[in-house]
Parts: sequence; structure tokens; C-alpha cells
Amino acid sequence: MSGHIGVKRLAVEHREWLTVVKAALRASKKFKSYGSDDFAGSWVLDEAKKEGIDWFPNLRILVSYGILKRLDTTRGGRRAYYTMPDEEEVEKALYEVGMIEPLKESESEKGKEVLITIKGLPKGDRFEKAMAGWKGLIDGEKLIEDIYNDRLLSTRPEV
Repeated sequence: MSGHIGVKRLAVEHREWLTVVKAALRASKKFKSYGSDDFAGSWVLDEAKKEGIDWFPNLRILVSYGILKRLDTTRGGRRAYYTMPDEEEVEKALYEVGMIEPLKESESEKGKEVLITIKGLPKGDRFEKAMAGWKGLIDGEKLIEDIYNDRLLSTRPEV
């Protein structure tokens, strides 16, 4: 079962667990930014505490719904480690069930998927693109004349 379907089913059958899924998503993203795909269940609890959940027994229910995958790795036999194999789909499903909000309202039609690509110019091309970008738009001689004429005007009151 995919993470998307798992979250949707969980929303119907055990809605109270969606906050824990949200906390697991945050833990997954946080530790991926550190270069690790796995995270401890106790770290999910730390994230859940930020949402007002003080305790949950374990994450087996999220494993059974296909949202998390339990790893065989433990540290000292006491800590269970998990991974979220379908992170993007889990995030999408949490949005669809109203657990997370978009950064801002979109102007697109409701229910329509939109792909946003942000491209930047390579550093070397930026200067070349900006070079003489005003050419033909501004009369340089007139600009210089206007600047000198503006300097002749006195805006200070006479003493």
C-alpha cells in the first residue's frame, strides 16, 4: 500500500493518528536534511509533543498502513528506527485531508495539480544578461543632462 492511500485510510479509520503522521513527516524531513533516511520513533514523539501529543504506544499502526517502514536497525536494542518511503505522497495526502496548509493560496483551479519549477540563471550568465539591458530604452545624453540640471536646483531655504 502506498503512503498516500495509507494516510487516506487512516484519516477515515483512526483520524486521531494523523497528528502523529504529521510529526513523522517532520522528523523524516528533518533527518533527511542531515543526510539520514532513518529516524527513531522517539524523535517522532518529540515532534508530536510540539502538537500537544504527550505519548503514543508505538508506530506499528503507521507501519501497518504503509506510511512508515520499520528498519531492523536498533541502537542498544531499545530504540526502533523507521523510514518514510513515500514522503511526497504522505505530504500530499495530509494536505488533502486538511492536516497541513499550503504556504499561500494558489490562483489555480481547486483540485488541479500544478507543477512549479523555479529556475535560476547560472552565475556567469547573470552579468551578460544585465549588460546594456537599458540600451534603446533610455537616451544616455538626455539622462546626464537631466542629472546636471537637477543638481543646479536648490532645495535649501535661504538663510
